[in-house]
Amino acid sequence: MFGPRCLLILALLAFPDCLPRAGAQSGAESPQDGSTPKQVSVSLKNGDVIRGSLSGENDDSIIIKSPILGTVTLPRDQVDSVDELDPKTGKAPDPDQADSASSAVEKVKQDKPAGPFSGSLNIGMTYADASTKNLTLNVGGTIKYDTELSKFSLNGQYFYSRDETAVTDNDVIVVADQTWFLSKAQRWSIFAKGTYQWDQFEIWEQRVSPYGGFGYAIIKQEDLKTQLRLGAGGTYEYGESDRSWDTQLLFEVNTDWTIDPRSTLTGSLSFAPDVSDFDNYLLTLSAVYALKLFEDSPLTFNASVLNIYDSQPGADETGNDLKLILGLGWTF
Repeated sequence: MFGPRCLLILALLAFPDCLPRAGAQSGAESPQDGSTPKQVSVSLKNGDVIRGSLSGENDDSIIIKSPILGTVTLPRDQVDSVDELDPKTGKAPDPDQADSASSAVEKVKQDKPAGPFSGSLNIGMTYADASTKNLTLNVGGTIKYDTELSKFSLNGQYFYSRDETAVTDNDVIVVADQTWFLSKAQRWSIFAKGTYQWDQFEIWEQRVSPYGGFGYAIIKQEDLKTQLRLGAGGTYEYGESDRSWDTQLLFEVNTDWTIDPRSTLTGSLSFAPDVSDFDNYLLTLSAVYALKLFEDSPLTFNASVLNIYDSQPGADETGNDLKLILGLGWTF
């Protein structure tokens, strides 16, 4: 006959779920929705790695059902990391591949072509209260339209300055520039540009300078572009000036330099002599340094210089119009 001990063994064999599980702890949470348990790989701080299905977890422990070790409860303070396994391959994700995929996604985002339109607005103001009070204001903006075979820009600036007794500067400068590239390489180009200037304190009062000609990019790199231009045109003045129209040649250099992801420097130098008298010329120098206030911010700090020199100014005029501007900008 079977004794009590034999009956106990038979009962345990008939009901195996009644057997105590290795390392099981009360209070562990396990899936209750009937879903397939996640396959995970648990790396311990001692260097061991245990793979299996996630049976449950709580704040103190993780329960893993391993095909080799059975059900194992791991204290969280001994766990270094937990990685979910790919259900198809049974392998943990490759960090290098994940990083590579992430980098590829970011590169696609960065390489996504921007729209053809862009622009900026800027404002600068200074006020000095020393021996005399002086207020200077500059407001301006730029609109650009760039495609693979053409570029257009329209820039306008307003300058105003006064001291305690009178207005000392009040003028407007507008420059329109159109470039057509002869190929997608953007080396050779044809250009047309025009400058309009109104100045309350110049004898000519208003001045228009249209030009056209050819250009060639002597430097064309991702972060640095320099273009030479050769053309012809002229300057028309109307007001009390003795000059009405001067036929001129145009020699010009333009540079765009991306110093780093946050700062850029653009500059231009043009020399426009009268074809019949090279001592009669206009010399224009401009440079703009822009620094983003934050890496992805549209706000910029701007420092710029503009100097227009007329070799034959009117009576009682110096011929040199120099403007130094510090201010803030917003790009779009």
